[in-house]
Formats: sequence, C-alpha cells, structure tokens
Amino acid sequence: EAEPGEEALPVVTTGLIGYLQAIGLGVVLAVVLFVVKYSRVDAVKHLLSGRDHRSNVDRPSADRELLRLHGDRIRFIVLQGFVFFGTATRVLESVRAMFLEPVTMQPSHLVIDFRRVSGMDSSATLSLAKLIRLAETHNCVVVLSGLGDDLRRQVVSSEAGVLEPVILPDLDHASEWCEDEVLRSLTDTPGAHPGFRKVLSDGFSDPNRIDAFLARLERVSFAPGDVIVRQGDEADTVFFVESGRVSVFLALDDGTDLRLRAMGPGAIIGELALYLGGHRTATVIADEPTEVLAMSNDALAEMERTSPELAAEFHRFAARLSAERLLGANKAVRALLY
Repeated sequence: EAEPGEEALPVVTTGLIGYLQAIGLGVVLAVVLFVVKYSRVDAVKHLLSGRDHRSNVDRPSADRELLRLHGDRIRFIVLQGFVFFGTATRVLESVRAMFLEPVTMQPSHLVIDFRRVSGMDSSATLSLAKLIRLAETHNCVVVLSGLGDDLRRQVVSSEAGVLEPVILPDLDHASEWCEDEVLRSLTDTPGAHPGFRKVLSDGFSDPNRIDAFLARLERVSFAPGDVIVRQGDEADTVFFVESGRVSVFLALDDGTDLRLRAMGPGAIIGELALYLGGHRTATVIADEPTEVLAMSNDALAEMERTSPELAAEFHRFAARLSAERLLGANKAVRALLY
C-alpha cells in the first residue's frame, strides 16, 4: 500500500519541472534503481579450486594424487545472470584477491564459465579484458567455457581489442585441459593406467580366477568415433575397457550432449544393465582406438550356474568400481551445490 502523498508525487513533479522533464527524471531514476538492485546480485555463482572440482576424466591414481596436492593451481569462477558493469567489477575484484595470496598459492590456470550467463554489456566485456591482462601479468592462463555464439563473438572482438584466451565448449573440457597442463608442469612422465588385468587383480579376492574370468569374455575392437553403446538401446551387455579411451555422453533435451565421464583401461561400461535391465541411459563413444571385452546377460547367467564363485568375484568387482564412481560424483555435486 502506498504511503500518504506517494500517489500525488508524479503529479507534483510534473507540475514543478514539466511533463517531458518528469519523464526523463523517471527514466533516470529507473536506471539508478536497476543498477542499485542488480549490483547486489552476485554474478559469481561458484568460486572453486581444483581441490573442489575435477573433470570427469578417469585418471591413474598417481595423477589423481598430484591433482589433489596441487589443486589450488586451478581456480574456477562460475558466472550467472546478466553481467554488467556493476557485477563485473565484483568478478574482477575476486580475481585480484587471488593474486594477493602467497605466490605458492596463486593459480596458474583460471576457468571462467559462462553457461549460466544470459548476456553481458560492453562494460562487462572491458572488465573481462582487464581480468585477462591481470592474469597474464601473474603468468596465469585464462580459460573461458560455456560461451554461446553471441557471447563468444562479443568476447573475442571486444572494444578493448581482440582477445585470445583459451576457449573450450564446457566446464568439464576446460577442467580436463587445465588438469593436463598442470600435470605436464609437474612431471615429465604422466601416470599410466595400470591395465585391465591389474585392475582385476586389485578387485578379485583370488587373482587365480582372473584367467578363467577373461576366457568367458569376447574381445571387440572400436575405431575413434565408433559408438559402443547408444542411449535408448536395449541394455543386455557389459563392456570392460582393455585399452584405449571412451567418453560417456548424455543427450539433453536441447539437442546437445553432456559428457558424463571419460574412461580408460579397467573401466566398466553398462554394469547397471546387468542388474536393472531396461535401456541404455547414455551413449558411449571410442575417443581413440579401443579394445573392450564384452559379457552378455546370457554369459553372466551361465557363469552363475556353472561357476558361482567366479560370478561372485565379478559382482564384488563391479560393486567396488560403481561405489568409487559414485563417491567421485557425490564430491563434485557437493562442490557445485554449496
């Protein structure tokens, strides 16, 4: 409910300064109120480090340990809403604060994610240019992710001059790129996957059963780009990656594909199909020449009839891998929600 005299304010203002002047004053006040109101909305949805957020790439344990110890070298700023000069200044201040930390804790890679950004004005683009130049003075590489076509054109051809940051399609690929760069800076010999047999030996209580288990599997080869399983197909086979690398994608309603996981030797694909049945919930594609070992529902049923001890070894192995995958996913979700 309006305060006494509030309704008469526009009439009085018009009488004092004139009709057109009153309209102009109203527009100015509306702009001021907009700036004041939306400057209070933080454009930064999440501010994370590489300790909190990891890519969906399945890495050897040695690499995972290095990234855990040196995760602060990678920082993430996830933006939201419409970014203009009022909110862009806060983003720039957040980055300046990073470079006031002790040198050993300052980031070498900074990812700025725009997936949740609806738009930005020219002043925000100028602030982004300042941010990139600030990072460069501290030997920090800026990576931009989640840019739509319009924002991408606006960023790389800004009034501040053509910018040339690293631009990647989404936060996951940006995380992977930064992790690869940090690992290269830490070691000349990147970690190698232990191989499928080693993964089995770690998961089987009796390693002597490994050969008998492998003998029941069928070897299948895939070239880069080949579809191993397709979302929506009937789920009746589980695959074990023996060599190469695969990526798991989820088809979204907007027609795009979201990468859920990238996995190497020792990974298991579609194990839930053996327990839940139904249809594939994601598509798996070979990233490079890949060999997998396949086991159908019928083959597992035969194993359970003729060699229940061997089947029990497999079930324990599948449960362990699934639990490890779930723990990693839970950690990523917690980091992004809180």
